Amino acid sequence: MTWSRRWARTSTEYPYVFLDATYCKARVNHRVVSQEVVVAFGVAADGRREVLGFDVGDSENEGFWTAFLRSLKTRGLDGVKLVISDAHTGLKKAIDTVFQGAGLAALPDPLHAKEKPGTACAAESPFPSTSGSKAAPKGDEAGRPRPQ
Repeated sequence: MTWSRRWARTSTEYPYVFLDATYCKARVNHRVVSQEVVVAFGVAADGRREVLGFDVGDSENEGFWTAFLRSLKTRGLDGVKLVISDAHTGLKKAIDTVFQGAGLAALPDPLHAKEKPGTACAAESPFPSTSGSKAAPKGDEAGRPRPQ
């Protein structure tokens, strides 16, 4: 049984949902076009983190986000209190439509991080470590320093 089928059978509350999107090139109808890949991560009340779902679409508009969020809700996503994501207009409207009453915490835009010192680090790790010995290393996991 795949993880998506297993998750579809449960109704679990995830008070915190992280949403993100990126673009990649894909071949569609014999042409290479830009496609949006969206992903949702949930954090349960006990701190457990899970990938809730992902999808591929043409653009990051309200209709696409609404359909994606409704698919998560149909599969059992419940108890969303806070959505953490960027503040795209279409996404904000979709959250208001599907998760009525849930708050939105907007992450800083990494493209403008140089204009606002200190904001890039906030967007790098949405899941801070709870262990003091593992908290916020200065570099990646291989020990290489982060590029400036």
